[in-house]
Amino acid sequence: MKFRYAVKNVQADKLYELAKESTGLIVEIGSCVGKSTIAMALGSLAGGKFPVYAIDPWKNPLHEKEFIDNIHSAKVSHLVRMVKAFSMGAWQMYQNGTIPTFEEGFSLLFIDGAHAYKSVKEDLQWVSLVKKGGMIAFHDYKEKLCPGVAKAIDEYLSSDKVEMTIVDIVDTLLVCRKT
Repeated sequence: MKFRYAVKNVQADKLYELAKESTGLIVEIGSCVGKSTIAMALGSLAGGKFPVYAIDPWKNPLHEKEFIDNIHSAKVSHLVRMVKAFSMGAWQMYQNGTIPTFEEGFSLLFIDGAHAYKSVKEDLQWVSLVKKGGMIAFHDYKEKLCPGVAKAIDEYLSSDKVEMTIVDIVDTLLVCRKT
């Protein structure tokens, strides 16, 4: 399997653990070539066997092919549901009822989409679909090359509408629980 542009092994291990403990749907914003998707799908397989929705535009056809090849090689394709769209496009699909299973909420949300401040702010709307007690993980938090990630998350956590508390930080993976 090829894993360029991927989470670190220690972060993949944490995503596996979170998915294994998940009690419902798992959603990932930004999948690239699938390392994090596979970690969560394997965790889900060891736990409740809930589907993992992988949302990514796969603008680069080579990344999409690698993603598909990787999830097949890992033998988790039966759990992975590809949603080929940007985060906002997938949100519109949800709003229009194209992805009706999202109505029941998620137990785990992993955000690793575009890293610009504005994009992360938009991705934060997905937190509203996480069930109370569910987990939210953000990749590249406090990563020096991605200052917009930490800025958007820190603003969100300090706002009046905060819906989560920090429970762990694994390298640049911030893990929160929905309150």
